[in-house]
Amino acid sequence: MPDHPEVSRRISYIYKTYYGDASSKKFSHMYQECQLAVGTLGLDMGKYVYWVDKHRIGEIISSYYYDVIKYKEYHFNPKSTNNKELVPTSLEFLESIHEAHQDPKLDRLINSAKVAAFTAKWLLRYLPIFIIPKPRSIFSPEEKQKFLSANINFTLDHCLGLMKREAYLLPRETVTDLLYHFKCRTIDDRSLILAFSILARS
Repeated sequence: MPDHPEVSRRISYIYKTYYGDASSKKFSHMYQECQLAVGTLGLDMGKYVYWVDKHRIGEIISSYYYDVIKYKEYHFNPKSTNNKELVPTSLEFLESIHEAHQDPKLDRLINSAKVAAFTAKWLLRYLPIFIIPKPRSIFSPEEKQKFLSANINFTLDHCLGLMKREAYLLPRETVTDLLYHFKCRTIDDRSLILAFSILARS
């Protein structure tokens, strides 16, 4: 994963110490799903050049985990065994919030709506799938829509998968609203968390 000089030493340490393995797995999962998504578009690949940019996926994954770290640091207030709040700079504080425990019930996890929201935010900013039409190829309106919307549709399917949902099982208006949000609304933490939280409650 790339180094991010703008990230503090503390956040960089937390990322490397507690999220390194998880980020590698998330990277592999996302890259494979991007490749599969292109294959399921049903396009005549003789008319296109396509690739999935691993560097962009690396940025998506690291940015996602920086969001997770910042969210946990701000919202979780672990206490010691004598019920006193832990000092944020202490190792006990870091392990309580960020470390994976032998008993998963002790893990400080964010819910699936926030996982989906943070992932969607960076997928929509980096757009890792590139589908480039070859010169002199002729396309139907349906084909144009497919390759122009590949990243947005992948973001929808991937993030719904993180919530154990599938687009074809959702009401059509729900899917339409999410796609409209991705295309036309401001992409920020609050609005995306709200959108996915509403979906999680439905």
